[in-house]
Amino acid sequence: EEHAMRVEEIELEIRKLDNQIREFRSDMNTLNHEMRTMEEKVKQNKEKIKINSALPYLVGNVVEILDDEEESREDLVGSGME
Repeated sequence: EEHAMRVEEIELEIRKLDNQIREFRSDMNTLNHEMRTMEEKVKQNKEKIKINSALPYLVGNVVEILDDEEESREDLVGSGME
């Protein structure tokens, strides 16, 4: 009977360990999913930063082009070539 009790205790411990393993795997899957989600957000945010960093230069170039066109028109009006 003492031997049977030990076997039952061992089997109980095995079931406890199996349950812990299942919980750890579930936690690992959840964390992996969260990590992939965060990596995707980081990727999107880096792209936004890249676009926003380029935007001031683009706006500056458009303003310069518009200023140049305005000056060209003024030159034409002043020279009577319009």
